[in-house]
Amino acid sequence: MTSKSRLQALDDLLLSLPDDDGMLIAEFDGFCAGLIVCPEMVSPSEWLECVWGPSGTSPFETESALQDALDLVMGHYNAVAQSLVPPETDYGPVFDQDMRTGDTLWEIWVMGFEQAMRLRMDAWERIVESPDEEAAASVNMVLALYDIAKGKSDLPKKSADDLSDRHRTLSQTSSLR
Repeated sequence: MTSKSRLQALDDLLLSLPDDDGMLIAEFDGFCAGLIVCPEMVSPSEWLECVWGPSGTSPFETESALQDALDLVMGHYNAVAQSLVPPETDYGPVFDQDMRTGDTLWEIWVMGFEQAMRLRMDAWERIVESPDEEAAASVNMVLALYDIAKGKSDLPKKSADDLSDRHRTLSQTSSLR
């Protein structure tokens, strides 16, 4: 199975979950990235609940269906992890596109990343408060983008629009899978 067909199978799986609040593929990709770069380990037994939706329980009726789903989910998680391992990081986020305008919808990815951050907020807060200014700025940027995506930014509208446009432009140069 090619990486494109595995990604499509994962997308189909996520869309087939019974709960309307399950993750979209771009959201899950951001979620995986957030889990992997998190300063503290989050075990799959904890984060899988987020993937299955608000009920937090596996929606699969058979052990075989659950295993197939886990293979797809963990396969993508592992692929993201491998692509983020230094020194040759080649991670390309999975973004959705607006079919009407062709715009890259980076917001969904950022929402997934932020959801992963919520699992270990204390660890991310320690980064923000640390002397590593670059790391702190990166965390704050993700949070600012999340606020923009949710329409709750404290930034002046022009600044939020500029940041959103800049991120959209950067997103378009990333690998769209």
